[in-house]
Amino acid sequence: MTTATVPRARRIAATQRAAGARRGIAAVATVTALLLTGACGSLGAKSVPAQPIKASKSDSGAQGTAVDDKPAPNAKLAELQGADGAVLTVTSAERKEGGFLTVKGRMTNTTDKALNPMAWVAGTELVSKNPYSIAGATLADQQGGKRYYILRDTDGLCLCTSFGPVFPANRTVPVFMQFPAPPQEVREVDLTVPTFDTVSIRITG
Repeated sequence: MTTATVPRARRIAATQRAAGARRGIAAVATVTALLLTGACGSLGAKSVPAQPIKASKSDSGAQGTAVDDKPAPNAKLAELQGADGAVLTVTSAERKEGGFLTVKGRMTNTTDKALNPMAWVAGTELVSKNPYSIAGATLADQQGGKRYYILRDTDGLCLCTSFGPVFPANRTVPVFMQFPAPPQEVREVDLTVPTFDTVSIRITG
C-alpha cells in the first residue's frame, strides 16, 4: 500500500461513519416525533370529557340565579283573594331608609266585568281623598300588638296606588303601598285589604 492510498482509505471510512451517524440521528428524530404526536393526541382525548368551558358557563348560570335578588315579574310572596274576583299578588315587602316599609305587587281583575275599587278603601277616613285606591290596606304586627296604616302626604293623599273609578275586566296593574316600618326585629306581618283575605308576608331588608 502506497502513502497516497492510506489517507484515501481513511477519508472513505470517515465518510461512512458520518453517514451512519446522520442516519441514526434521523431515526431518533422520527421516533421522537411519533411519541410527541401520540402524547398530544392522548391529552386532547382526555380534555374533551372535562369540558372546562361548558362547566364554567353552567356555573355562571347557577350563580346568576342565586345572586339576582330582585324579584322576578312573576315572583310571589303571598296572594290575597278578593270577594269580587280581584286577586292581589304581593311580590316584595322591603324596609326603606327613613323608617318606611314598602309593599309591592300587582292587582288582577280575573273576571269579565269591571270592578269598583271603592270597595278596597271603604270604611277608612281616607275615602274622601282616596276613593279609588288601595288606601284601606293595613299591616298588623301580631307579636307587638300594633297595626300600621298606609302613610299620607301633606295633602292627605295616600302613598299607595290609585286605580280610577273603574278597574277594567281581565286587567293587571302594578301596586305599591307604603307604611311605617315595624321594629327591626319584626320579620313577618299580616296584610289586610278590605274585601280580601288576610295573609302573612315576610319582610326583607
